Amino acid sequence: MTASVLLAVMAAFCLGLAALLQQRAASSQSPHPPLSPLLIRHLLEDRVWIFAVGVMVLGYGCQAAALGLGQLSVVEPILAGYLVVAFLIAWLWTGLHISRRSVAAAVATSLGIATFVVVADPRSGRGQAAGASWTMVLLGLSVVLAGGAVLGSRLSSKSRAAVLALVAGIALGCSDALTKQTLSSFSQEGVGAFATWPVYLLVAVGAVAFLAQQSAYHAGPLASSLPVLSAIEPLVGVLLGVVLFRESPRAHGLLSLSALILALLAMGWGIRQLGRQSLAVSAAEAPAPSRDAVET
Repeated sequence: MTASVLLAVMAAFCLGLAALLQQRAASSQSPHPPLSPLLIRHLLEDRVWIFAVGVMVLGYGCQAAALGLGQLSVVEPILAGYLVVAFLIAWLWTGLHISRRSVAAAVATSLGIATFVVVADPRSGRGQAAGASWTMVLLGLSVVLAGGAVLGSRLSSKSRAAVLALVAGIALGCSDALTKQTLSSFSQEGVGAFATWPVYLLVAVGAVAFLAQQSAYHAGPLASSLPVLSAIEPLVGVLLGVVLFRESPRAHGLLSLSALILALLAMGWGIRQLGRQSLAVSAAEAPAPSRDAVET
């Protein structure tokens, strides 16, 4: 359990740092249309961004190891703290004043995410969902992507960042569900799973989610994108688990349902406050780390 907690703390730190560095690098790019693949091409020329992607991969590796060694109820609340980590690192980096309301909002959002995931915690269900069900999900995702691209081009930077973060969160939730389907395919068919559609659909949806995430970071400050992104992904993931895989949430009874409602309210309040706070830290204001430091 000690190793699991330490890995979860390391994952939270890595994911928070990666989000900050990625937003810093993306926001320094010249203007791009929402969800433009050219953004990724230009970011590939930024060593800070490449370093941040490496930190993100390390964070996800620590997350997987922590979940493999420990209990969900212990690991998830720590992982949800990466939102607070990102803002604390930004505060130390910039030296700017952060209002107490902003700190409270970040904490409320993280606690809300952790509570929702732990209390909902879907159990049982099936490992595969029908292709027709996935067709409906993909059609819905396509509508969301098109709407985000059109709407994002007409909004201010902060609103555009929030909208694109919403798109990214939905895409990441779909990616999480596809991961479950893909792992089930490998468990049943072994290497033969490479001849099935879930593997390649996961790669495609994951790429779209990554593009939407970077577009959100590019569009506006971290306070406008990261809270939305971190809250929407688990919501969509749990919803798809119930709808596609017939998973039944563990939340039963008045106490559990009340906890879920309070978690959703905490997330909603925290996201709204972080978006409204004029003194919320923007990673775009942080000084870029030296390239020598990144290379070492």
